[in-house]
Amino acid sequence: MCPESSLVDASSDWVWSTQAHSSPSCTSPAASNIGRMCSGDPTSVVMHSHGLPGCYGTKMPDCKFNMHDLQQIDFDISMTDCAGTWAAPLWLTPNHWAGGGRSGEIDMVEMCPTSKISSNFAGASPPIGYQVHWSGTSPDSFSGHVTVWKQKASDGVTGISVKICSATEASDHSGSCSGEGAAFYPNIYGSNACANGYDCTFQFVSDIWNGYAGDAGFTGCTKGSGPNNKNCGFGVRKIRVKGPIFAGKCSALNSGSTSPRRRRSSPRRRRSSGQWQPCTRATCCDPKSAIQQICPSGDACQPCGSTACQCPDQALVEHVVV
Repeated sequence: MCPESSLVDASSDWVWSTQAHSSPSCTSPAASNIGRMCSGDPTSVVMHSHGLPGCYGTKMPDCKFNMHDLQQIDFDISMTDCAGTWAAPLWLTPNHWAGGGRSGEIDMVEMCPTSKISSNFAGASPPIGYQVHWSGTSPDSFSGHVTVWKQKASDGVTGISVKICSATEASDHSGSCSGEGAAFYPNIYGSNACANGYDCTFQFVSDIWNGYAGDAGFTGCTKGSGPNNKNCGFGVRKIRVKGPIFAGKCSALNSGSTSPRRRRSSPRRRRSSGQWQPCTRATCCDPKSAIQQICPSGDACQPCGSTACQCPDQALVEHVVV
C-alpha cells in the first residue's frame, strides 16, 4: 500500500482524524478508526479489515473546503482483496447531506456493488448523476490514479467529473487521468449541499463498512451478504487539491504552483439538432425540470410535447481502464 515508503502509525502531522466517527451507513459493531499512513506522506490513509467484522472509517474535519474554490483533485490508490466488501477508499461528503443522489456527495472510489470498482454520486441516476463501473479493474488487485475536476459548461452550469485510470495513463497525461469516459455530476451547485443557502462545504472521508447492519445504503451495497472474511486493504496516497489554499497541517494537500495541469475533456451539454420524441424506452428526461436535465450523451433535455422525453442513449456508462 506504500510502494515508495513504509506503513506506519499516524504521526502528529497526519491530516486525517484519529477519532472514531460513527455513521448510519454502518451501525454494528461500533465505529472504530484503524487508519494508518505511509511514512512521509501525511495525506495518505491505509486501512486493512483483516477479515474481521467492523465499521472502520476516518474523516478529515480539519481540512474542509468550499466547493466553489475547488478546481481539481489528484491521488494515487492501491487495493487488494476487497471484492465482496463495501469499501470507499476516498469520497467527499458535504456539511449538509440530504436527498441521496441530490446530496452532492462525490464517491470517487467505491465498491458498490461490492464486486466492482465504481465512481458515483450517492447512487444518483441520470440525469442527476452518471456513474461509471470501471471495467478492466478488480477490487482484489488494483493500483492506479484518480483525478476529479470541476468545469463550467457552455450554459453556465458547473459539474464534477471523476476519472479512475492506470498509472500509465496518468503518466502520459502530465500526472492526471485524461478526461474521456469520466463519471459525471452535471450540477454540483444545484445539489442540496450548495443550494437554498447551504454552505457548499465538503470534507474527505475513507471507510470500510464490513459490519452487520446499517442504513439503506448498507443494504443496497452489501446485498445482505454480511461481513466478508477477506482482508480488504487499500492505500490512498499523495492527495493534492488545486484551488483551495490550506493552512497548518492541511497545507500538505496544496497542489502547489508546479502541479501539472490536466487535459480537460468531459461530458458536455450538447443540443441535438433532431426533433426529440416522447419517452418510450430506456433513459428519459424532463425538459421542464427546474434543474436542467442532461442525458448520458451530454445532450441537454429538449421539449418533445411531453414531460418525459427520450434520451439518445443508455444510462449506465462502462469504461475500460487500460
